[in-house]
Amino acid sequence: MKKILSIMLAASIVFLSGCSAVFAPKGGLIEITGLEEHTQYISTAVKGEKHWVLLAGVFIPDEEESETPSEAEPEADVPEEETEEPEQAEEETSVEEAEQSEQDSEQEEYYEGEEGPAGEFYYTLNLVSPKSGRVLRSKAIKDCPLEDVFGMKPDENGNIMLYDDYHHQKVTYSMDFEQLGEVEKYTAVTAEERFKDNALVTGSFSTYDSFAHNYIEFYGKDRINCFAFPDEKDCLYFADAERFSPSCGDGKRVLGNMIEDDYSTSGKLRVYDFSSNLIVGESQLPSFGKNKTVYFTQGVLQGDSAFVAVEEGDMEEKQNQESPFYAHYYVWNYTTDFQPVAFTSKRMTAQKLKDSNKLFCEEIKNDYGIDVHLNEANEETKNEDEVYALELTAPDYSLYETLTGIRAFFALFPEGFVKESYSNMEHKEIEGFDIFIGERVKGYPSAYANSYGDRYYIALATESFNSETLAHEYMHILDGRLDDYYWEEGIDEMWDQYLPDDFEYMGYEDADESEWDEEAAESFQEYFATRYGMSAATEDRADTFASLFESGAYENQKPEAPYWYESFKVPAKKAVLLCQMLRKAFPSLKNAPAQVWEKSIEKDIKF
Repeated sequence: MKKILSIMLAASIVFLSGCSAVFAPKGGLIEITGLEEHTQYISTAVKGEKHWVLLAGVFIPDEEESETPSEAEPEADVPEEETEEPEQAEEETSVEEAEQSEQDSEQEEYYEGEEGPAGEFYYTLNLVSPKSGRVLRSKAIKDCPLEDVFGMKPDENGNIMLYDDYHHQKVTYSMDFEQLGEVEKYTAVTAEERFKDNALVTGSFSTYDSFAHNYIEFYGKDRINCFAFPDEKDCLYFADAERFSPSCGDGKRVLGNMIEDDYSTSGKLRVYDFSSNLIVGESQLPSFGKNKTVYFTQGVLQGDSAFVAVEEGDMEEKQNQESPFYAHYYVWNYTTDFQPVAFTSKRMTAQKLKDSNKLFCEEIKNDYGIDVHLNEANEETKNEDEVYALELTAPDYSLYETLTGIRAFFALFPEGFVKESYSNMEHKEIEGFDIFIGERVKGYPSAYANSYGDRYYIALATESFNSETLAHEYMHILDGRLDDYYWEEGIDEMWDQYLPDDFEYMGYEDADESEWDEEAAESFQEYFATRYGMSAATEDRADTFASLFESGAYENQKPEAPYWYESFKVPAKKAVLLCQMLRKAFPSLKNAPAQVWEKSIEKDIKF
């Protein structure tokens, strides 16, 4: 049975805390009690709304370790245990593993629990009450006929099916936990099959049993979440669902956790219902102590109830395998003590997506004078140069997300500012501004900006689009007006006053970290906001602006200056200089309040 342990890395490896008290905080969370300690969670299955079944793996001591306490004292005698006999057994095991398939051998490691790897391993099936959280029935399966167990699912008759994705096998047990029949062939339904009737779902989606998910994030605060459900053809749902990370679903209900600004889980669970556009459940996870971190790891949703797995411990220690995370399992009756709250969701068919994208382009043109081209290119963006060629294959849903982000970005500038960035200049004959959007750029840039004829343009890739990238590229456009306004003084000469005498910008090839001169980079680090800023003055200003823009664009919190602003004097001075140059060059900023890119450092700017 030891080879079964190989699967445990493929599952979430956590250890039960062994708590005996039932925890039932406001929000309907009830802690499951009565499960054996030091078990490894594998899977959960649900049938109906009355019973939950949990599959767990348990370490069992060898016969020598199972003796009476008076005879068990030699267990602590390490030299006696480290005899040649176990070493021989380990060598035999390694030979046996070497003969297995390459796929199996990749899973050869496993976590050594408190009982150690010497113990045998078996499974337990547990029937859990969703009302009390108590285990109603439990049975050990010592001789599971499957080589490995990935998880379990309920079948149409209310029985429990254990399945093995590696070897394409399954075996069924009754609700009384008796094996029904022999091992049968089993093939999991792939994501492609599950969403084969929805042409809008592409490889960029994360797929789950009951939904597919994609998202785009702005300024680290909000997400536009895109969902697809397998029962609807060529249809997507777009939701302004804040920073929500989905885990599981049932029908058109989706369970997940909210994410903090540092990308850690917040401990807050939420259930969105896309059939009614209502948040139908929310609960804060319990705290396990001042120095303990809580992580929501897995869930299963069924009707008005959910199964929730939570880990508590130190994430760094877990990754270094210095200590295990301890797991707590809950039944969550998520509608308890919760009043549903409306959220915004749009159901979009393929045609509606095309129509909405067209409307977005028209609105951007009317509001800012910018011509947006979807899967189109000018002579430069479609050139044969593999580095800058824009691939014109962006799907409609990603165009919708990107256009939503573009509109949100330009809405943050004062009235008239955007048009000033490409018009009414004395020394430059620029009369327009284009944005070309494709799926990706063939070379290394995720986006780029330039001029072509009498027009500025930005080339964006939906595959890598984010607000900071757009802010960086837009600064290249703003640089044109600064260059025109400071034509006599020279913008680069003004900027270079803050550079060391022996420094020369290193060029784009040297900006590649694989060829970077680390000694030079470290010696000049205190003069730049980013390493990439060392490549050219225009990139230095673009990275400085983008960093300031992101710092000031967060809502519902006080803007904090970028780390480099507080750490290094020179890039801080360049940041203030950039803000003051923009104020002088753009008439719309005259007497204007602090702008997005100024908010985090406005105490140092002279208005």
